[in-house]
Amino acid sequence: MYSNKTHEMKDFIAPKHIKRSSDPIGDTLTRIRNAYARRFDSLIVPKSNQICNLLDALVRSGYLLHYEDQSEKTGRSHPVGRMKSNQSLYLTVFLKYYLGSPAILGIQRVSSPNKRIYMSKKDLSRYQKEKGQTKTMILSTSTGSLTSKEILSSPKYMGGESLCLVW
Repeated sequence: MYSNKTHEMKDFIAPKHIKRSSDPIGDTLTRIRNAYARRFDSLIVPKSNQICNLLDALVRSGYLLHYEDQSEKTGRSHPVGRMKSNQSLYLTVFLKYYLGSPAILGIQRVSSPNKRIYMSKKDLSRYQKEKGQTKTMILSTSTGSLTSKEILSSPKYMGGESLCLVW
């Protein structure tokens, strides 16, 4: 039965329940999707440079509030700029909500470890015209993870591996 109470945000899952996987990007996207489904305020993901770049792109796009490096030795967390040391093995990701609804309605892995999908700037512009501007694609480039909007607005010609599609 549904009550008139607003959904209460829940705490994140303890680090002892986190395991590494063979596809860390896919695993991180699944954790974000599941955390939004369970209405969590935050979640914990394993720390790597690739995941930090992906989370930076999601924060710049406005899909996440921010993320922090979780220091296990001191029990404190501090904001992440660039990864300077490997003190912590985990990142705490803070999810974003608009009037109680999730900022991310859907998130899908495009390229996988078994099947890499690369897109050029030309392919991206064609894709955006066909699918519309409502979905954001995140690509891994030589300069880090960038969104499709950032690549299309850049004067440089670049492309990269298509990591995920967010809407």
